[in-house]
Amino acid sequence: MALSRGTAAAIVQVVTRDPESRKVIDSPLEYIGGTGWAGGFRNTGMILGNAMSIFGGHIAAGQLARVGDFQGAAAVTEDTRRTYGTLGSIDLTPEQAARVCTGIAAVTAKAITAAAKAAPGTSLFLVAGSDSQDRMGTTIAHTATLVRMKDGSRYVFDWHATLTASNPMLHASTKAFDENEGVLFTVFQEFA
Repeated sequence: MALSRGTAAAIVQVVTRDPESRKVIDSPLEYIGGTGWAGGFRNTGMILGNAMSIFGGHIAAGQLARVGDFQGAAAVTEDTRRTYGTLGSIDLTPEQAARVCTGIAAVTAKAITAAAKAAPGTSLFLVAGSDSQDRMGTTIAHTATLVRMKDGSRYVFDWHATLTASNPMLHASTKAFDENEGVLFTVFQEFA
């Protein structure tokens, strides 16, 4: 089944009206969203920020140890490790994890599936449900939102690529997603 502009617009509208989706998607980086790299830039910023927090935690612990506060130094070190990981394995905070591709895909898939079930007489009637979709065959791990249609066709909507709830990158199939062949919703007409 072809994905029409109207059905795609209804799916995008669900996400733009969902407060949880907007919370994890929308970003000032949307202005570079047309490149498909907005989410990657945000991820890099979070990782660099966490690396600096780890580095700062080590400095603070060292200062506490120098003045003899070994318990304080141990507490700062443990708190930094628990919150951000180590320089060898940087972790994301729960708030940050919700804003990476996997978090965005989970929230948007939940919103789309709920809307499709709740509004059978709308332009969402062709939507069977939604899940996360991992990109396969590349060295860069990435996840977006898979929209399953009732006829078995599948399309991928990638809000992490643009960080704009109203303008995801759309892919005609999971293969097109794997090959990074997408089109911005603002110029999308239909997938035949």
